[in-house]
Amino acid sequence: MNIDIKKVKRIRSELKGSNQSYCCKCDSVKSVNDFCKNKTTYNGLSTYCKPCGRLLCRASGSTPNVKRARKAWALKKKFGISISEYEEMIIKQENRCAICGKTEKENKTKLSVDHNHITGRVRGLLCVSCNNGLGRFFDNTEYLSKAITYLNKSMFPSKVSK
Repeated sequence: MNIDIKKVKRIRSELKGSNQSYCCKCDSVKSVNDFCKNKTTYNGLSTYCKPCGRLLCRASGSTPNVKRARKAWALKKKFGISISEYEEMIIKQENRCAICGKTEKENKTKLSVDHNHITGRVRGLLCVSCNNGLGRFFDNTEYLSKAITYLNKSMFPSKVSK
């Protein structure tokens, strides 16, 4: 499918502010109600209308569930794992963060895929807080050890020798 970007931009600029959007798959102008929401686009709507979006999902072999299809695509692109591998990890970890043990429900967010930034190897699933914590320490075990010593000193000053 060849898309004429100049044409798409021209049509979308003409439609700006109206209650319509343009689907570049079926080459038609439709009501905004015929498009899914997408926060990442300029107008907050999907590039394709709902029927075309469904056809594209089916054609690519993924589920019509758009959120699941996007998740599958992102996992494959960023980490090289399939959605089924991700789901196996969730089951293996009993739907809990590999560090703090909190569930997705307790954290009110999905578990993040943790990976080694040098090798790209996936290590496990972490809550956002634990994943950010490791990232802030640059996956450096020496820094993490020093942080533990620091915490122990400040929490239990009498137990740590000077």
